[in-house]
Amino acid sequence: ALAQHASISRVGEHSPGVVAISRSNAARICVQIGDIVTALRHSWVSFSMALEQGMDELTLDSGLVWIDLALSEVNEEATRMEELVLSAAPRELGDNPKAWAHPEDLRFVVERCSSLWNRPMDGSRRPDIMVLLEGEAACGFTSFHKSVNASDEVEDEVVLGLIQG
Repeated sequence: ALAQHASISRVGEHSPGVVAISRSNAARICVQIGDIVTALRHSWVSFSMALEQGMDELTLDSGLVWIDLALSEVNEEATRMEELVLSAAPRELGDNPKAWAHPEDLRFVVERCSSLWNRPMDGSRRPDIMVLLEGEAACGFTSFHKSVNASDEVEDEVVLGLIQG
């Protein structure tokens, strides 16, 4: 499946929407096989292209995947995502670069996801809300937290614990 997605180039004949969907799927596959560095890059490309195309749901989905992966290590020394995307090349066997994210990239994705959020807050298991709350907390933002806190729809006990404590 990854080979099929690899044939859909960012800079080729495919529409940006097709590329965004393909990269979202590739990112999920990479997460499943433990290639977090590549998953970060693919989810960033999907997020960026979907954002440019006004594909709000895909932007939000890809952004949330990226935030979830990025939160494992946020560091000022990390290479910015745009640079990683532009310099991406096949890796040598055993070459496992660090999976980390620059705080400016995290802030950008969290801000966009917070502003695009239009999903209901109900449901007993809401990892999407949790990821965005955690991303927002890592950035020192509070707008999404306030929206969740103001909602009377929240049912997820973990989310309720996050916003109340």
